[in-house]
Amino acid sequence: MPTIRANGLDTYYEISGSGEPIVFIHGLGSNTRDWEHQVEFFSKKYQVITYDLRGHGKTGKPAGPYTIELFARDAASLIKALGIGPAHIVGISLGGMIAYQLAVDEPQLFKSAIIANCLVSTIAKTFRMRFELMKRKILFKIVPFKKLGEIVAKTILPEPEKEEQRKIFLSRFMENDYQCYYQAFLSVFNWSVADRLSNIKCPALIISSEFDNTPVAAKEVFVKMMPDAKLVVIKGAHHGLTIEYPDRFNETMMNFLSGLDKR
Repeated sequence: MPTIRANGLDTYYEISGSGEPIVFIHGLGSNTRDWEHQVEFFSKKYQVITYDLRGHGKTGKPAGPYTIELFARDAASLIKALGIGPAHIVGISLGGMIAYQLAVDEPQLFKSAIIANCLVSTIAKTFRMRFELMKRKILFKIVPFKKLGEIVAKTILPEPEKEEQRKIFLSRFMENDYQCYYQAFLSVFNWSVADRLSNIKCPALIISSEFDNTPVAAKEVFVKMMPDAKLVVIKGAHHGLTIEYPDRFNETMMNFLSGLDKR
C-alpha cells in the first residue's frame, strides 16, 4: 500500500500514467476510488495523482479538529514530498475548497486549477444562512449514519437511472469513520478565501453543475475576481458531477488543458 509521510500524516496515494502531473482532491466522505473515471481517462496523457484526505480511506485518521487550512497543508506537503509540483490541481466540493486554499497559500505549486461545485466562502452573513448551517449540524447528530449516507446519495445523484451509482456511493460512504467524517464536515463552516481570489493568477477553470447545491450565480460573481479564470456550466448535472456524468466532466477539463497547451 503506497503511503508517504506528509505534514506528519501517513497519506495513501496512487500514481498512474506519465506526463504533466494532475493532482485530484476528492470531496467529503470520498476517497481515491471515486476518481476512477478520471484516472482511466487522463492517465493516457498525464501523470495522475490521487490521494485520500486526512481522516478518509487509507490515510491516517487523527482526532480533530480538521480545517480547510489543515487539509491544504496536507496537500502541499504531499506534492512536495512526491516532488511533482507545479501541477494541475483538481478539486470538487470539499476538495475544491482545499484547492482554493492551496492556491492562495502555495501558488507556486500550480500549473492550473480546476475546481468544481463549491463556493469560496461559507461564512454565514444572514440569519437564514446561520439557521441553515445549524440545521445541517443538528441533522448530522440525530440521523443514523447510514440514513445520512442515503440522503447524501439521493442529493448528489438524484436521477432514477443513477441507482447503481447511488449503491456504490453508499457502500463507500459506510466505510468512513464517523468521527473523522464529522470533523471533515465541520471544517467547511466559517471558511473563506473570498478576499484573496485576486492572488490566484494561474489559469483556472471553475466548473459548476446546473443543479449544484451551490448556486451558479454566486460562481459567476467570484470567477470574475480571478485574473485568469473562466466558468463552465454542465447542463443537467448535480453535485456529484464527476461520478454522475464523468464523460462530460472529463471532456470539459480536457478542453481546458488542451487550450493551455496552445498558449
